[in-house]
Formats: sequence, structure tokens, C-alpha cells
Amino acid sequence: MIYNSLFIHSYILALRSKSNQDMPLFIPVMLIGLCLVLNLMSILFFIEGMTTQHLEIFTDKNEYVVGVLIYCLVFSYYLHKKRYKRIFETYKAKHSEPPAIWWSILVVVLYYLISVFIVFLSAFYRNRDWIFSGL
Repeated sequence: MIYNSLFIHSYILALRSKSNQDMPLFIPVMLIGLCLVLNLMSILFFIEGMTTQHLEIFTDKNEYVVGVLIYCLVFSYYLHKKRYKRIFETYKAKHSEPPAIWWSILVVVLYYLISVFIVFLSAFYRNRDWIFSGL
């Protein structure tokens, strides 16, 4: 549900962009893919902090493969039976007019800031730094 909201706002921004009129699905999928990677990293850092195992998913050898795989999975999720159109039509049915550009920008930026903050917190937890030094 959060990713759908992020998709809607980034899709609206892509539709209003003059340089992205031909394929407005490209930018939202990149933004969601990056947010998904940030959230996966925070979960992995948290798991590593709780256990003694070191999970190496994003290593130098496979970081590009994992990135392309995540992007392709997100892209295929939204392209499957034109799911992106159904999500957008559902949003348009609930709201009579699209949100203002500043609101869409605020939603996307706020989600990124929260995701990055959670990654930092989980990394501090994994390394037992800052407020987690006493654990």
C-alpha cells in the first residue's frame, strides 16, 4: 500500500514532466526500486544486528545483478496485466483531481528521508554504535 502511494505520486510527477511523456512508467519504477533496496538493506542490517551472522547480498560481485533483478521484478510487477493503470485509475476514482505537484514531491522526498533514516538506524544497531552502544 505504501509502495502504491509512492508509485501514484511519482507517476503523477512523471506524467507532468515534459521530458518523460513517452514512458512515464520508467521513473516511478526506478524510484520504487531504490526505495525497495533501501528497505531491504535496513531489514538485512537489523537481522545482522540481532544475530551473529553476516549476510552478504549486496557484495561487489553481485551488486549489479541484484540491482537489475530488483528493477526487473518491480517493473514486471507493475506491467503485469497493466497493474499500473488499475492503480492509477483507482486513485483517480477516489480523488476528483490530481494532487498538486508540491504534494507529490513532498510525499516522495519524505518517503526517501524516512527510508534513509531507517537504514542509518539499522546500521547503527548492527554495529552497536550511537544510541545502541549499550546493548
